[in-house]
This record gives sequence, structure tokens and C-alpha cells, in this order.
Amino acid sequence: MKSPASLKPTLGCVLLLALAGCSSSRQQSPPPVLLLLPSRLPPECRANVWHPDELAPYAVGRYLDPSDRNVLHEAHTVYRRERASRPNLTPPTTTVIPPGQAAATSATNAALIFRDALAAELNQQRATSQAIIEQSQQLQQKVRAFNDSAQSLRDSADETARIRTQWQTLTSRLDRLERRVSEAEMHAPPAPRPSTSKWFRR
Repeated sequence: MKSPASLKPTLGCVLLLALAGCSSSRQQSPPPVLLLLPSRLPPECRANVWHPDELAPYAVGRYLDPSDRNVLHEAHTVYRRERASRPNLTPPTTTVIPPGQAAATSATNAALIFRDALAAELNQQRATSQAIIEQSQQLQQKVRAFNDSAQSLRDSADETARIRTQWQTLTSRLDRLERRVSEAEMHAPPAPRPSTSKWFRR
């Protein structure tokens, strides 16, 4: 009798044959897509896809070492990375446009964005101007009402002043008449006393 360890290769072969028989009855899968091995991008095309690092040279003159004043450094050039590499997000000039759609360049998009922003700003300015016009009309109505009230007050004040002037004039005339009457009474001769002798004549 074989040991369980010697039966493992046999069982593995049986399972593979069974799986092969089951897979043969199924529909065959499509052939796999072949992937090409990566290739290097030509140097003239790299800037269209990825911007390289931007380096700037700096000329450094002679200087003493900060940690040791007895050490002199010779003049040399220092290269500094001003800007790291980054993807080029500028759309290419030759862009595939689906059928039935018009090609829109970045300049057109910028013009559309500027037009929309300008239209929104104009609408806001119109709304602000309309609000200012309405407030101005309301203010003019209030000013007219105030002017009417002020005119009424002025008319009332003028009428009051006219009546006061007439009253003062009338009071002065009455005072003058009273003085004349008083003077006339003072200078008038006394009235004669009535005689009673005629009643006793026969």
C-alpha cells in the first residue's frame, strides 16, 4: 500500500486532468492583449509631456569657511533647482474631436469664460444701478414731500405774521381812539344843569 505522501503527485495529475476536461467544454476566452515593452520617449517629445527641472547657475566668489576661518573656498558655480519637474497640462494642438462636436481651443475657452464673467459683472452692475435709481426716486419723493411741508409751514408762518401785523395795527388804532376820546372828555365844557323853574310857571 502506498503512503499518503506518494499519492499527492497522482492526485494532482488527476485534478489537472479533471479541470482540463471541464474547461474544454466551456467557451474559449479571447486571446490576451499583447503589451509592448516600455520604450524611452524621444527628447524632442519629452517637453510636450513633462516639463523638466528648471536649473539656474549662480557664480559664487571666494569666501571663508564659516566653520573654520582658516579655510578659503575657491570661486565656483552653484546650480540651484528653481522649479521641479511637472507634467505639461497644455493641450496639444492636434486634439482628436469626436464627430459632431466643434473643436474648442484654450483661447476659445478663455474667451467664453471671460464673456461669462463680464456678463455676470454687467448684470450685477445693472442690478446695483437699478437699486440706486429706485432709492434716488424714493429720496426725491421724500424731498418733495418735505418741500411741500416746508412750504405749508412757510405759508402758515406768513399768514400768522400777517394776522399779527393786522392785530397790532388794529390795537394801535384802538389805543389812539381811546386816547382821543379821553382827551376830548377832558377838554369838553361841563354840561349845563337842567332848570326846574319852567315847571312852576303859570
